[in-house]
Amino acid sequence: MRTLIGIRFVAFIFVCFGLYSFEYKYTRWDSEAQYLKPYIYVNIRPSET
Repeated sequence: MRTLIGIRFVAFIFVCFGLYSFEYKYTRWDSEAQYLKPYIYVNIRPSET
């Protein structure tokens, strides 16, 4: 039972860290959107063009 709680705690920390870094990345990209948006569009979705 103790290991299950430990695993849940670690998973919770990973989720929080992932959300924080995700939000940090996207809020940071907002200021550089004019440079990165075409780059991301070309690299991630080349099939749509």
